Amino acid sequence: MAVKNFACLCGGGIGNIGLPSCVERPALIVKDIFMNTYAADGTRNSIKSTDLVGGVLPSAFLLGKFTEADPTKRWYITPDTYEEAEPTRTDRTTQESATGTIKTLRNGQIQRSFQLWDVPHSWASKLNTATCNEVSVFSVDESGKLVGETNKDGSEFFGLIIQKGTLNAEAFEASPTVDAYTSITYQISRASVEGSFLTLSADQLEDDLRTARSLIEVDLTQGSGANTNTKIFVDAFNGTLGSFGNYHPLQGAVLIADWKVFTSAGTLGAEIVITNVTENAAGQYEIDLTADAATEVFVSFVKVKTSISDFGYVADQVSITKP
Repeated sequence: MAVKNFACLCGGGIGNIGLPSCVERPALIVKDIFMNTYAADGTRNSIKSTDLVGGVLPSAFLLGKFTEADPTKRWYITPDTYEEAEPTRTDRTTQESATGTIKTLRNGQIQRSFQLWDVPHSWASKLNTATCNEVSVFSVDESGKLVGETNKDGSEFFGLIIQKGTLNAEAFEASPTVDAYTSITYQISRASVEGSFLTLSADQLEDDLRTARSLIEVDLTQGSGANTNTKIFVDAFNGTLGSFGNYHPLQGAVLIADWKVFTSAGTLGAEIVITNVTENAAGQYEIDLTADAATEVFVSFVKVKTSISDFGYVADQVSITKP
């Protein structure tokens, strides 16, 4: 399927503007899936036509995107349903002649504004880390459709490019008549071509994206236990959730496969075999290792989700010193 946009193209004439009796079009947006426009390897994040199986995007593909080990390829979905959606456009740019003719030079940019009612104020800082980066967005509408943009030959489906610097989350405090909420605003870039905007219908998605959850970030720190050559202690809490002195703990994370220990940062060093994981108190873990000469090890954690609606956790590596 070729999708083309002939805006102000000499000789293009007018396009055929008829419609069939039933067409797909996006309804009210209820969630957004943010992602890096380009992954660290230089490829643009997308859904390829070959990713569909029998015309449907499989559960395994969707789960893989939300739990992708490479954060530059991962999908990040807003944690709650949007309220108070207010899409607008900036003003058109026009030129007026002395005789009163008004020529349109460019259309206004799509500008979106939403509210999240049930997130803590600290959550806004997580989204704002992407403000100065190249970010795209797939939007999920109230019927479960996915809104994006296709390339010219229809082989790839991209998120709409967000105008760099416009993505912003702001926390607003409660008043006597309005509860606290967090506002999300952004503009769609002119680099996104509106003639190529399309949807993936809900029946083309094996899972309901309205139920999807992003991974929850966890902060790992060295625990209070006495480390040995074969035993280390790690605390796992989310420092932006909960209350001061009572942060949200990662609980029940005793599955060995969710933890990794390496002899150097990243995954280039030798992996040390974990033989047991014990939670001594909420968020406080004791990890048994095979003996290794390294006196500094690097611990990371990802709790694997089994479906896109499960809770899942991810932690950056932490350096742990042992004898």
